[in-house]
Amino acid sequence: MYRAKRRILKIRLILFDMAAVGISFCLSYWLVKSLKYLPFQKPAPLRYYYEIIILIVLLWSVLLYIHNAYSHRKGLSTLNIWTIIKVNIWGSLILSLILFIFKIQWVNRSIIGFFVILSPLFLFTGRRLHSRWVAHQVMNGESLREVLIIGTGEQAKRIAKEIGLHPEFGFRIKCFLSLDPSEVGRSLCGSNVIGTVDRLPDVLSTETVDEVVFAIPLNIFEGMKVYLLLCDQMGISGRVILDLYEPAHSDAHVEKFFGLPTFYFSTIPVRLFNLYVKRFVDISVGSALFIILLPLITILAIVIKLTSKGTVLFRQARVGLNGRRFTLYKFRTMIEGAEELRDKLLDQNEMDGPVFKIKEDPRITTIGRFIRRFSLDEIPQLINVIRGDMSLVGPRPLPMFEAANINGFERRRFSMKPGITCLWQIKGRNLLNFKEWMSLDLEYIDQWSLWLDTKILLKTLPAILAGRGAY
Repeated sequence: MYRAKRRILKIRLILFDMAAVGISFCLSYWLVKSLKYLPFQKPAPLRYYYEIIILIVLLWSVLLYIHNAYSHRKGLSTLNIWTIIKVNIWGSLILSLILFIFKIQWVNRSIIGFFVILSPLFLFTGRRLHSRWVAHQVMNGESLREVLIIGTGEQAKRIAKEIGLHPEFGFRIKCFLSLDPSEVGRSLCGSNVIGTVDRLPDVLSTETVDEVVFAIPLNIFEGMKVYLLLCDQMGISGRVILDLYEPAHSDAHVEKFFGLPTFYFSTIPVRLFNLYVKRFVDISVGSALFIILLPLITILAIVIKLTSKGTVLFRQARVGLNGRRFTLYKFRTMIEGAEELRDKLLDQNEMDGPVFKIKEDPRITTIGRFIRRFSLDEIPQLINVIRGDMSLVGPRPLPMFEAANINGFERRRFSMKPGITCLWQIKGRNLLNFKEWMSLDLEYIDQWSLWLDTKILLKTLPAILAGRGAY
């Protein structure tokens, strides 16, 4: 029921936002057309803008979704001002690009300007109206579900607090039943503890209860099965808070696995739509960059071949997503047989931890030093991105001998697909020590979003041109 309510609430919010965007565009059109004393070019009739309105409404809706405007964790009734600013910036850029590519010159730019100014106001107003509507429904008892909580411990208090913080879901605490007789009669989170758990049959028979939440320790769960069966027999929804394990970094879910209920937790955010978008961007942008850079790739290949012995491409086994092995491609920047010389240079290693780095590595060729300074050796990894071994953005893939020496919580860096660039790349590269590097990788995983990927990509080129920390 909670999942269904959340889905319905999201759909309503999407519709409210779509209406707000559409209305703000229509008002912008009316302003440009009506303000006779300002030097605006008169727009074409509104019927010519129908397709543009549909495009803008859909584009803004997708951008709002991508920027987590419908995440219950951020409050479904409100919109963050920074979210609106980012959506407007990206929406304006994408819309301008579409108008340029398809040579749509008749669209009045003044309307777009007014729309960018008015849309935040209407989006905020729409959310406010939705919030008032939900509050009215809750006050009148429409779609309101009365919840009885069994237990008075920390989990019971936590769920009661969450219910109070999110009235938009339409749940209200009816009362508590305690496992401890001494708790009876006290008030907890604004509701009363009216008895012990053995009173559940009487309460369900005489009171209005839509759901029973069992917030109980795991060690007494066996004794609660009779009450779960009672709820099932009486047609009352039962919900058990799984006090098994609360992951520090993972998102927890309950789902059926081949027909059996399981407690599932993932080390990366399970936002499948965003992950599909990330993969689409990898393929499309990776392919486009590879085609654009073909002349440079050809020149670099010729120069490498003419200036030193050996193959043009350097191939090495690297560790990818969750320990998967793949062959990474780079332009060769070292002399032939450099891997065999590594053991003789271990005492010159300048990087702490299991990573091997030397600033003045004698194995690097003259042209290789220039190629490394501006990360041109990474270009062939676009092949790995297109193939799916890597992503444009993600923790850097490590050689197998380095990855094998990373232990404990730092191995969580392997829980996302490795990338060509990441936070490490734009914040100093080899100037950072190993702990700082790992910390940035884990920060990326914990805070991952499409917007974070975009910011990293935009900052990568300036970081590469600066050449800071490259060796």
